Amino acid sequence: MNYPISLTAANDLYGCEFERVFGNVIELCVDAAVQVKKQRPFTSVDEVVDAFAGYLDEKVVVIQRHPDLAGRLAAEGKLTTESASEQKTAGLDRLTPEQKTLINCNNER
Repeated sequence: MNYPISLTAANDLYGCEFERVFGNVIELCVDAAVQVKKQRPFTSVDEVVDAFAGYLDEKVVVIQRHPDLAGRLAAEGKLTTESASEQKTAGLDRLTPEQKTLINCNNER
């Protein structure tokens, strides 16, 4: 396929061709192309860009909602069972006061 392709050609890509062409718009994240493909047909290039940005924004929200490592929720015993297990497996329940201070500083960045 010749690059760049037209908007019409992008809308008409069949099967996994859309994923092949757009699969690295968000580095090594073919799922972005899979999800964006579902929003076709696009009427402008801006719509395509917005669809990829929207996909990424959803992922950022999930990351931002994830509890901080050894943070306030852990100290208050309010982590989910899964998060508490993950943090315990990582040894975050056995930190020295100095290590907790360092992690809390990094959590605030």
